[in-house]
Amino acid sequence: MGLSQRQWQDTVTLIEHFSAAEDAYKLRMDCGHALLRLLNADHFASYIWQNDKQQFAEPCQLNLDDSNLGRYKDYFQFHDPITHKMRQCSKAVSVNQIMQQQDLEKTEFYQDFLARDGMHYGVNLYVFDESGENLADFRIWRSKARSNFETTDLNMLDIIAPHFRNSMRRLSKKSGQLLIKQFGLTQREYEVLKLLNGALSDQAIAEQLHISLSTCRTHIRRIYQKLDIHQRAQLISLLTPYQL
Repeated sequence: MGLSQRQWQDTVTLIEHFSAAEDAYKLRMDCGHALLRLLNADHFASYIWQNDKQQFAEPCQLNLDDSNLGRYKDYFQFHDPITHKMRQCSKAVSVNQIMQQQDLEKTEFYQDFLARDGMHYGVNLYVFDESGENLADFRIWRSKARSNFETTDLNMLDIIAPHFRNSMRRLSKKSGQLLIKQFGLTQREYEVLKLLNGALSDQAIAEQLHISLSTCRTHIRRIYQKLDIHQRAQLISLLTPYQL
């Protein structure tokens, strides 16, 4: 793959962001600026998938209208004909690999959401942890005035994907260590806590950790006591800032 000197410099800058990041939101924003330059693109968004709520959350964006993203949060992410299919891809993927451009332009999603901010040609990158859970994504768009993305653009995203994945894993682990210290959790309690946050049932947690159901419920009771909560909804709300 032939990259220009500027493209290599921008790629190196991206990788430096990943290695130095101490905050997941700032990491994604810094990468967004670099990706728009690297890919000659116009719009950027990034989300973290919340498995318990089955929705995208914690957005950050560049050159998009906040009110339009609010409409995505409340309606369009549940009526989105492309993104959930793209999320199944282990490598960078263009919108037109999922749906032909002429078909996309006929959809409500395009006409009432994408076009409002001038998003026309798109590519997405999703990264996952060891269990297959979606850690975060990059969504990059070009306006109609530009040409569509090419294979070279996807290849550049695939180059940075392992660095993005490792950085999000590291930041997630850092959040876990903070939780353990702040609330005095044992390692096993933290493992149960993560699975609770993933909306698993008590029985499913017990099976995944190879412990009895009664032992699992004992861990859950102690977690609730240490976090001073009484139900899972409180747990999910408390854990949101930690970006587990």
